[in-house]
Amino acid sequence: MRVASLVVLLLGLLARPALAETAQDRAVFGDCLSREIATAIKACTRLIESKPAEPQVLAQAHYYRGSAYDSKGDYQSAIADFNESIRVKPLAIGYGGRAFARMHDNDFRNAIADFDQAIRINPQSASSYQWRGYSYLSVGDDAHALADFDACLRIDPDNVEVYGLRGHVHETMQDLKAARADYDAAIKRMPDWVVARNARALLAVQLHDFDSAIDDANAALRSEPDNVKAVAIRGIAYRNKQDFKHAISDLSAAIKLQPDQPAFYEERGIAYRMQGDRAHAIDDFRAVVRMAPEESDGARAQLKALEAAPAK
Repeated sequence: MRVASLVVLLLGLLARPALAETAQDRAVFGDCLSREIATAIKACTRLIESKPAEPQVLAQAHYYRGSAYDSKGDYQSAIADFNESIRVKPLAIGYGGRAFARMHDNDFRNAIADFDQAIRINPQSASSYQWRGYSYLSVGDDAHALADFDACLRIDPDNVEVYGLRGHVHETMQDLKAARADYDAAIKRMPDWVVARNARALLAVQLHDFDSAIDDANAALRSEPDNVKAVAIRGIAYRNKQDFKHAISDLSAAIKLQPDQPAFYEERGIAYRMQGDRAHAIDDFRAVVRMAPEESDGARAQLKALEAAPAK
């Protein structure tokens, strides 16, 4: 399974589809709709055990209890309730709920199958395309992910998160121009979205547009002053501009914020090496080897070259 860094950051945006709650629904379901998980489970169980005559009511009661179990992290109980909801009345929302429980349980293949059913029932559901695309992305199927994100945006052209996700897919597929256009679209709609600012900043580094990278990192840091990714990206951009003072300052700040991240030591080590500070560079590359011995080939190569070279 492959879950890219941007997708990991977007996990906080994950939310299962919700049924519209009317005054009548609140009268029928009562505490089954509660945001308190234990209260909702208890109330939904009571309603289910009362054997309501209307299939729609019983299906929704199982859906709401399944949602509560999902929020609790009890994914198997959630899936059992969604199964029953679908058995009683096969609605798109039931398949969507089960898909989300499966996504949360890292069962993306079966989540995709459930979203297939949800889309078959309701082909105009932007959410189903969005999260089926997310599921495809999570298993490394970029082509299907891209097609689903395109479909979602045709239905919901202002979906900020999907612009971010699609930008990531374009970037993975090396269509950097399209990736930047998507990050631009996301930031236009949500200028303070730090995830998109960082993604566009990192892309700008790849494109050697270091000033734009610094501008986006600064914007991210205005929103979240301790955002370690923005600090590190800005440090890398400064380093590539040969501004070693600001680069080392930023990368040191990133290490202070997240001292267990070997990548920050490696990036700072490169800055020290480029500046000609052999001793500090060696210290940083040794730290990388010590912290991540299985993933430190680059640092080992840098260290070997530095230790072989005569000290000045």
